[in-house]
Amino acid sequence: MVEQIKISIVQIGSSRGVRIPKKVLTRLGLKDSAIATITDDSITLKASVTPREGWEADFKRCHELGDDALLIPDDLDADQWKDL
Repeated sequence: MVEQIKISIVQIGSSRGVRIPKKVLTRLGLKDSAIATITDDSITLKASVTPREGWEADFKRCHELGDDALLIPDDLDADQWKDL
């Protein structure tokens, strides 16, 4: 779905900027920062994803499914690691 809205460019200090309506920010998940992609004649904003975002939920889901077994024993000494 393509939706267009008209946004005014406003003076912000010695720069200029745009005000994005709250409903648009909420819908797109934009909070404190965004990723801007600049092409020939357009700017695209996307929600910035923080490193490891969603990992906690994924780990919980793996545990619930019983898919969180260790692949390498955690009691190996330094010499045993060399053989892996």
